[in-house]
Amino acid sequence: MQEPVKPAGKGSVVGGAALATLLSVLLCWLPAIGLIAAGYAGGRRSGGGTARALAAAAVPAVLWSAFIWWRGGSPVVVNGQEITLAAVRWAIPAFAGCLLGGALIGVGEPGARVLGGLVAVGGVVWTSAQFGQAWQNVAPLLERQEYEPAKNQECPERLKQLGTALRLYADSWDGFLPPAERWMTAIKDRVQKDEWLHCPEVARRDPGSYGYAMNRELSGKALSSISDKASTPLLYDSTATGPDAHDTVQSLPKPGRHMGRNNVLMADGEVRSEAPR
Repeated sequence: MQEPVKPAGKGSVVGGAALATLLSVLLCWLPAIGLIAAGYAGGRRSGGGTARALAAAAVPAVLWSAFIWWRGGSPVVVNGQEITLAAVRWAIPAFAGCLLGGALIGVGEPGARVLGGLVAVGGVVWTSAQFGQAWQNVAPLLERQEYEPAKNQECPERLKQLGTALRLYADSWDGFLPPAERWMTAIKDRVQKDEWLHCPEVARRDPGSYGYAMNRELSGKALSSISDKASTPLLYDSTATGPDAHDTVQSLPKPGRHMGRNNVLMADGEVRSEAPR
């Protein structure tokens, strides 16, 4: 007697993986439960057996893990302040644990069900604890902040120090500013503290970055030839974070780096804190 042919897609690891992936996307808004359900359905669709169920759930688990890791490297702007999303990477164990745990629960074997429940719960508990700690750092940023000059003093002071170093350089070169492409290198020996070369907000995120740029239109120009020093930017907050950054004042962060504003050193030595236009 000929054995009946199974319907297409039934008892297939590929079919189980496809179903688990689709449901994980559709149900991801349900914390934990949606992912467990996706893993359960994918495990059942795989045709039974622990290995087949885990193989089916592993596909969306890997895809979600890769997506979360990639997204965690992208910064977002919250109330005028740029923050990284590295903390979301802590969700990887929860997503993977719920999917794999759900698949084990769907296998139907008592031992696999118990193990699946422990894996899912363990992933959620561990990730929740990590997010709780991260939330304490992120929560204050979610509150709308008004600009407070008292909280924006460190960066303007550093720009003033750099302005002094540029004037000292000019005094040694017949009143001419350094070339924009090496302005920072040219004044380094006139800057008493290396930290003054770094915007404090940028340095807090990446100690090796700088965050200041020079107005390229003033490259090698004599200070005495600048007609309106009070309204001519010399140095400023910049999205270019490497050394000797320079442009035509096009790299100002939007929104501003300091509670929605950017600090700009004018050619007359004064620092303005301005909201980007």
